[in-house]
Amino acid sequence: MMYKIIGADQKEYGPVSAEQLRQWLAEGRANAQTPVQAAGTAGWKPLAAYPEFAALLPADALAAATPPGYDAPRELPEDIFARDYDLDIGGCLGRAWELLKGNFALVAGGVAVYFLCQIAIIGLALLCLILFSRLTHTPFVGIAGTLVNLIITGPLTGGVLYFLLKNIRRQPTGISDVFAGFRRAFGQLLLGYVVMIILIYLAMLPGVALMVWPLLTLARQQAVAAGPIFVALLGFICLIVPAIYLSVSWTFLLPLIIDRQMKFGPAMKASRRMVGKHWWQVFGLVAVCGLINVVGLLFCGVGIFLTLPIALGAILYAYESIFSPPAAPAAYRAAARNATLLNLCATPGLGSLIAGRRAAGLGQLLLAIAGFGAVCGWLVLVAWQIYNAATRGAELRPTGWLGGAGAALFALAWIWSLFTSLSLLREARANEPGAGRPPPL
Repeated sequence: MMYKIIGADQKEYGPVSAEQLRQWLAEGRANAQTPVQAAGTAGWKPLAAYPEFAALLPADALAAATPPGYDAPRELPEDIFARDYDLDIGGCLGRAWELLKGNFALVAGGVAVYFLCQIAIIGLALLCLILFSRLTHTPFVGIAGTLVNLIITGPLTGGVLYFLLKNIRRQPTGISDVFAGFRRAFGQLLLGYVVMIILIYLAMLPGVALMVWPLLTLARQQAVAAGPIFVALLGFICLIVPAIYLSVSWTFLLPLIIDRQMKFGPAMKASRRMVGKHWWQVFGLVAVCGLINVVGLLFCGVGIFLTLPIALGAILYAYESIFSPPAAPAAYRAAARNATLLNLCATPGLGSLIAGRRAAGLGQLLLAIAGFGAVCGWLVLVAWQIYNAATRGAELRPTGWLGGAGAALFALAWIWSLFTSLSLLREARANEPGAGRPPPL
C-alpha cells in the first residue's frame, strides 16, 4: 500500500510505502494529526486513523488526533503568540495554484459564486442610488443599499474563506459552504468587518483634512505654490499609510472568526499581533495578490475568475502556516523568492532589506521613493496647468522632464533590485538542502 501525506509546510509528499512513512514518523516529520491519503482512496484522514500506524503512536496522541467534526471550532494553540514564523510568499502562491488545478471546477466555481454575489450587491446599491436620487432627489435609498452591502460583505467573505479552508484541508466541501458565514458566525463576521472599515476610515481622516485644505487654498488663489502642493502630498501619504497598515494587520480577521469561532475583538488583536511579527512579509503577500487580481481584471474582467481563487488561496495558506501547529522555517530558496517578489512586484529595495542586503536595499528604496515622488509631483503640476488653461487660458509649460526623471529613477531602482534578487536566488540555490521528504514538525 502506498500513501501520500501533507507535510508541515502544507506541501504534498509521496506516494511512499508504509515503511517509509513509519520512518518519517520516527524522524518527527509526521505525527498523529498529519493528513494521509491511502492509494486508491479519495479522502484524507489523520495518520492516527490508520490501524497500521496506530501502534507507533502514544495513547494521548491518538485521542488528540480524533477530529470532533469538520464544523467544530479550532482553538488557537496556547503558545501562538510566543512562536515565530517566516512566511513563504512564493510557496503560498504555488500551493494556491496547485489547489486550483487539483479541483478546478469546485474551487473556481465557489469563488465565482462569491464574486458574482458581490458584484450583484454593489450593482444593486449603485442602481438604487442613481434611480432614487433622480426620482426623489434624496440619496436615502442609495445609502440604504450601501448599508446592505456593508452588512452582507463580512459574512459572505467569511463564507468563501471557510469554503477555501475546507478545500485546503481536504475536507468534504460543497458550493453551499460559500454561504457558511451566514450560519456559523454571522454576528461576529458582521461586527468584525464593520468595525474594521470604520477604524480604517477614522485613521484616514487626518490625512484627508491635510490634503483637502491646501487644495482648496490653491483653488481660491488660482496660482501654483510649492508649499500647498507639498502639504497636499504629505496629506495623501498620511491618508494612505494608516489605511494600508491597518488593512494588512487585519488580513486574518475574518478567517479567525469563522474558522476559530473567535469574537471579533480578540480576533482583531490576534491578527494584528501575529502579522506585526513580520508585517512587511504579509504586506508583500497582499501586494502581490492585489497585483495578480489587477492583471486578471485587465483581461476584459474575465481573468479575475482565475486570479481571485489564487489570491484568496494564497492568503489562506499564509493563515494556515501562521496560526496552525508550527512548521519548519522557510528554506533559503523560499526566503529568496520572498525577496524577489517584494523587490519586483511591491517596492524595489524592500525585499533586499528583508533579505539582509541593507546597503543595496536602502539605496534601491531611496531611489524608488524619489522616483515615485517625482512622478506624483509631475502629475499634480500637469493637473494644475490643465485647470489653469481651462479656467484662465494660461499657457501650458513643459513639465515632462520631471515625470521622465521620476520614471527613470524608479526604473533604475527596479533594475538594481532585479540584480540583487538574482544574486539572492543563486545563493539560495547553492545552499538549498536536498528535497523529497517533508520537513520536521
